[in-house]
Amino acid sequence: MDGVSIENELSPIFVGMRDNQTTKYVWVSALAILLYEYALTFEDERRWIWGRRFGGLQALFYLNRYLPIIYQIINIVCFSLPGSSLTDTLCTAWLLIFVQIEMATQWSVAGLIVTYRVWALYQNTRAVKVGIAVAWVSANVAMVILAVISLTPDHVVAELAPGIIGRRICHGTEPLPLVILPALPTLLFDLLAFGLALWKLAQHSLLLRRLLGRGDAGIHTRVYRAMALDTTMYFVVMLASISVFTAILESRESLRVLWDPMVMVLGSVACSRMVMNLREVAGKPSITTTGGVSYVFELQRVASAREDPLHI
Repeated sequence: MDGVSIENELSPIFVGMRDNQTTKYVWVSALAILLYEYALTFEDERRWIWGRRFGGLQALFYLNRYLPIIYQIINIVCFSLPGSSLTDTLCTAWLLIFVQIEMATQWSVAGLIVTYRVWALYQNTRAVKVGIAVAWVSANVAMVILAVISLTPDHVVAELAPGIIGRRICHGTEPLPLVILPALPTLLFDLLAFGLALWKLAQHSLLLRRLLGRGDAGIHTRVYRAMALDTTMYFVVMLASISVFTAILESRESLRVLWDPMVMVLGSVACSRMVMNLREVAGKPSITTTGGVSYVFELQRVASAREDPLHI
């Protein structure tokens, strides 16, 4: 075997090793983002989440905030295991099962938080509330089915290049052209929730102008503005994350798990901010109000300004 043939044979192996190291850096960075975000918002969590009556949204908040940290610590530990500890079974359990479960769990929790926000906006519209719940269930089912279909051909092993290089790295050996499919139902759900939120916010603005003839400085306006900003930011973050994920998949197969933790982490951060921002806005006193907002964000009806103009 001449030098050129050896170089051609070893080149993809060395590329895979570099990509594996790059992936490790990104996964460590994802954990750093989570910890940095936690440090930045710890006081907000203590003030607006702790000590409140425990409910469904609070449980979702804790799952969304702390599960990704636990997941990422486990991922970093697995990435740092010595080669002698890696087996095909362990690599399969980690990359093919655990990572996919954590991705599905994180999106399900984030999707429930988004669903809860839509319920709050459309609390008097049963059709929308039922519809968004059905959409969430359908997106989860579709995500699981597509994940099974797209990942079934994969074969995860520990040994990088049997008979050539003795190094052991968990990696897949089969091309997965359909691996992006599980992200599509979640993106469609986010798009639906985004559209419903913006439509309700537009209706609210028109209603205020019709009733009041001017802007409202009360708590409802602050809440709706917070919802508009957070809903938009969440959708933009998820769209950007999936777009980057798609671009990476188009580059090299050895980078296909590079962006997985970032999709999870960025979604978690956006959802945590979504909950805390709304609790902060709802908890601030207001001199002029057109209704009330409970600490679980169930928006009450806007009082008629025509009946009580002095209340504005």
